[in-house]
Amino acid sequence: MRVQQFQSNMSNTDALDLIIEKLDKLDVVDDLVNLMKIVQEKIDNLAKKVATLEVKNSLLGRNVHALRSSTKRHNIILYNVEESPTESNDDLKRKVTEIVTETTKVQLQDSDICRVRRIGNELTAGTTRPVRIEFDSLTKKMSVASNFSEFKSTKFNASLDYTTDVLKKRKMLTPKMHEARRKGSHAILVGAYLYINGKRLITAETPTSYQLDVETPSTSEESDPTPKLKRERSKKSKTKFR
Repeated sequence: MRVQQFQSNMSNTDALDLIIEKLDKLDVVDDLVNLMKIVQEKIDNLAKKVATLEVKNSLLGRNVHALRSSTKRHNIILYNVEESPTESNDDLKRKVTEIVTETTKVQLQDSDICRVRRIGNELTAGTTRPVRIEFDSLTKKMSVASNFSEFKSTKFNASLDYTTDVLKKRKMLTPKMHEARRKGSHAILVGAYLYINGKRLITAETPTSYQLDVETPSTSEESDPTPKLKRERSKKSKTKFR
């Protein structure tokens, strides 16, 4: 009888140990669940921070682009201006003033040009570095820009002072412009955009994939600094701003 009672007590003790063991395991599971919740919360917080940083980075990129565009807003680039090793800044300013005035028929005073500078660090034999001309007045710069087509009959050339990003986009779109013109369409580059028969080209990541949008060329100074009347005249003659 005592043996049976002892065995019964042992059985109850084993069962109790088993229950305690299972409860311990449950505690471990609860701890793991709580830990996973904490980790998930941290992941969610990090994801929110990353999203916030991406928005800030995008805004910063836009601000940088706007700042770069703003600093170039008063500028034009003049090409093929003769250069010599002894050239002084005053000589260069006088030279470009004469070239621009004679070619575009826009009368320029010495005060109309803030500064002139060659683009590039070193003079290479047989080449001439372009000249960046910064105008004091945006109106005066736009008057000159609206007469860029007059340079076609000279050895000189002129363009707006685009940012690096805009230049890359224009380089990518130029083959499409030539292709459209060969097919008889009217195609022009306006800033970083290509317009074919008045519709803006929407490009994909690859320059071979594109479609036409219904948007017409913007009249804002940022995308096209030339007066509307001159743009219409340029459209008829299929003149392209460089």
